[in-house]
Amino acid sequence: RPPFEGPMALATSALDRGRAIHRLLQVLPGMANDDRARAADRYVERALPGLPDPERQAMVGRVLGILADPAFAIAFQGAAAAEVSVMGTLTLRGQERSVTGRIDRLAITDDRVLIVDYKTGQPPQADAIPESHVAQLAIYRALLKPLYPAHAITAALLYTGAPVLIPLS
Repeated sequence: RPPFEGPMALATSALDRGRAIHRLLQVLPGMANDDRARAADRYVERALPGLPDPERQAMVGRVLGILADPAFAIAFQGAAAAEVSVMGTLTLRGQERSVTGRIDRLAITDDRVLIVDYKTGQPPQADAIPESHVAQLAIYRALLKPLYPAHAITAALLYTGAPVLIPLS
């Protein structure tokens, strides 16, 4: 990077990469497996034109690895949906509040609902997951519970840098 680009340029770059990964995880599951690599490479090349080839290849490889990993299968196959908007009213700390959000990935089976939120970067230790991430998924779970009263509703964070899926209680 040029020496005049300060910390803000690096932060923007990280945000751009995060957005690109989110977009790939949104779109690629709906494509045939044989088309994913070419489409992902094309997208990253256009979305992040200054990204060096080795970094682009590594990013595409991580995303394709997530989609191919059986550990993540429930989130990316079948009736799973991307970027699901939710809204409702919850009682938080004794006060009724209107809340809205967008679930990165929502998978529904006959007896289970899985909420997945993507986080770029490396995962923290299990006891160091930011409270705000846990609270976000707890709110999504509370909003979905009345819609799926007979389903077990689980939530997980997908850290794309590792990649690792961390279930939350």
